[in-house]
Amino acid sequence: MMRTYLITIAAAILSALGLAPTAGLADEADVDAFAQLPIMTAATMSPDGTRVAFLSALNGRYHVVIERFRPEFERYILYPGDDADFRWVEWANDDRLSMAVRLS
Repeated sequence: MMRTYLITIAAAILSALGLAPTAGLADEADVDAFAQLPIMTAATMSPDGTRVAFLSALNGRYHVVIERFRPEFERYILYPGDDADFRWVEWANDDRLSMAVRLS
């Protein structure tokens, strides 16, 4: 009984603040944004801590991005090609990067 009362009060407060959930108001842009690949995923730091590698979505496909922080910033982007997709990336040691590629 008390829980139902608290939920009713919380719903009334959210509604008064304009934060109440409403069904059916999602427009097409929201659905498209939800369906897109994450901008960045599978980030991994090199063992010596000077570089990071991650998968980045570009034009609906994942690319491997490698960024170096020291001594100065550098960025490298690996394109998978027309018939391949990167699946994951991981540091093997300070100088070598392992990655999985799926061929179409």
